[in-house]
Amino acid sequence: MKKIIIEVLVLIAAGVGYGVYFQGKTATDFVSDVTKNGNWSEERRQKDPEGYSVFVEKRLKDAIEKYETMRKQFGESSQKLQAEIADRQEKLAKSSALLEQMLAALDKGEFPVEVYGAKYDEEQLRSQIAVLMSEQESYEKAIEEGVKARKNVDKQARDLITQITENENQLAMIEHNRKLFASRKLTAESKELIEDLAKAFDADVEFQPADPVGSLDVLIKRSDATNAAAAPDPDEERVNKALEEYRARMNAKASEASEEVAPETEGVDEKIVE
Repeated sequence: MKKIIIEVLVLIAAGVGYGVYFQGKTATDFVSDVTKNGNWSEERRQKDPEGYSVFVEKRLKDAIEKYETMRKQFGESSQKLQAEIADRQEKLAKSSALLEQMLAALDKGEFPVEVYGAKYDEEQLRSQIAVLMSEQESYEKAIEEGVKARKNVDKQARDLITQITENENQLAMIEHNRKLFASRKLTAESKELIEDLAKAFDADVEFQPADPVGSLDVLIKRSDATNAAAAPDPDEERVNKALEEYRARMNAKASEASEEVAPETEGVDEKIVE
């Protein structure tokens, strides 16, 4: 009784009405409310195993509800991110096709030249090629970061499922041993169960999943090709390098084509000789 009176005085000193907490509740419920921040020492757990099990049960249920909400948010974030990745992959493919056409026109060297309905002189074409190359770098960066982020999101979701399962197992253990905790007879079995419960509670407190939504939105915003519409000054070195790579690809294709034709030509010559 002296212990309960002291705890009531502590609550009153903190500005919390005694009647709000104690009316209609048992002493065990009261102790659980007083220690809602996890202030359960080993001695207190052993003296009140039922109170501690009630405290942990509520915290674990609250945690499961929170984790289930977060798990859904992670799933939505993963889908959103996958859509963003697919969008940038599509834009990258279109940009690459357009860039190939413009490099072909630049390589031909006949100006003005018309590409996809627009006419360019050489300087304008080089400037447009530089724009496309900047766009591609932005898309490639967004895709790379998006893939990494999605893998992290999926891992976080799996970790949440694992933690939810662990908490549900602990809740089942509490339910199964409710009579043992309520008996207030501290046996070797109940002591071990309470300490296992304490470890599970500590593990849940330490489990801190990342923000499932905000960080991904920031990632997408940072990775977006937001400045792609602003045409940079022609970068001669980059454009010339791209032109050299284009010529190398064309030469390689021409070489492959000639190798495919060569065996047929040899066969025809042999027949003529015969």
